[in-house]
Order: sequence, then C-alpha cells, then structure tokens
Amino acid sequence: MAVTCFGSVIGLASKVINERILYGVFSTALTFIIFSMYWLGTSYLSLSLYMVLLGFCAGNVLVYTIGKATEWNPSKSGAANGIIGFFIGISGFIGSFICGIYVNPNNSVTTLVSDPAHPELGNVTIFVDPDVYTKVPFLWVIFAIMFAALLVPSMVFVRSPSPDEVCEMTPLCDDSFEVNRLTSNYNYSVTEMLKTF
Repeated sequence: MAVTCFGSVIGLASKVINERILYGVFSTALTFIIFSMYWLGTSYLSLSLYMVLLGFCAGNVLVYTIGKATEWNPSKSGAANGIIGFFIGISGFIGSFICGIYVNPNNSVTTLVSDPAHPELGNVTIFVDPDVYTKVPFLWVIFAIMFAALLVPSMVFVRSPSPDEVCEMTPLCDDSFEVNRLTSNYNYSVTEMLKTF
C-alpha cells in the first residue's frame, strides 16, 4: 500500500510537470540517496529518514515503470507486472551474491554482543570482523552504480505508447476498453481514479 501511495505522486503531479521529467528526478534522487549512504553514520534517526526517502523514490520509480509497461499491451497487463516482479525478485538474489562475494567472502559469522551506546537494544547479533563491516559503506557505492546503470537508460526508453502503437500491438474491437480510452472524452488519469474513493 505504501508503494502505491508513494507511486501516485508521479501520476498526480503529471498534470503540472511532464511525467518523464518526474521519473528522471525520482530516478536520480534514488541513485543519489543510495550513493550517499556511503557517508551515513550509525544514527538510527538518519538511517530511518534515508529509508523513508529511499522507499518514496523507489515507489515512484516502480509504479511509473509498471504503469508504462502495462500501457504497451493493456490486455496483458499481468505479463508486464510479472516480468517486472521477476526482475525485482532476481535483484535480491544478485544483491545477496554481491554481498557474499565482496563483503563477506570468508563466511564470517555474527557474534552476540551488547551495544554500550544503545543499551535499550539489549544483546544484538552483529559482525565484529573488521574485514566485513569496513566494506559495507562502499557496498552502497556499488549498488548506486548498478542503479544508475539501469535507471539512466530507462529514462530514455520508458515511455507511453502512442495510440497508433497500441493499436498495432493489440487487436481491438469497437467496444473494448482500449478503444474507448483512446477515443473517448473521459479522463482515465490517476487523479480521476482517486476521486472515486
């Protein structure tokens, strides 16, 4: 639900600003937030703020991408969601693989310790091996480079199809939703859909 609420910002703001520009802004902000985690300390407040900003930008990028993929073939929107969902899932596998190879190649184990700076947490399980925890900040830089490599090209390629492109890809009948959407005077925007609540 949070992803949908955050992702609606591009849809709502697209009446004022070009949605591809907004997508570029959120993609750039997402990459910058991940990159700046390199300098983030161990403050729970700053980490929480960064995670909220990260979720906000990621939600907007995700919802925009799914929306645009669905527009290319509206009758098969499940395929677009499934393909994007697959790549979201595989990204966790790739991220774990990178963490295992770069951060913890020797398979160091965690240790149960109490943090004197935060006694309210009690005993916590952390890595005490400096070979592991000193590599974590640079891991954010690696993730930022990966995000930039994916998001920069997508700013160019992710777009809405023209009505002619939709008609070429989808055989339509005269009473289909797609024909009515392309030819009717009704507004099918996110703003109008939110008015139905």
